[in-house]
Amino acid sequence: MNWNEEAARIIKAAKSRHGVEWKDIAELLDNELGVELSAQTIANRVNNGAFSFAFALQILAVLKVKHIEVPPIK
Repeated sequence: MNWNEEAARIIKAAKSRHGVEWKDIAELLDNELGVELSAQTIANRVNNGAFSFAFALQILAVLKVKHIEVPPIK
């Protein structure tokens, strides 16, 4: 399993479920957490799967995600 791809999939799924765009996430991060990143920077990080767990938690928090499912190790 590629854990970077799985992490990106979780963030993209949350984005899709909440019906938001990267620009919306950028605004939420700025307004709620004071994290100033462009929509393009956020999209690049997620699409590359190169982001910290803290960054993932910030996105999930502003989207009000309460639970995530961690895939089993195969």
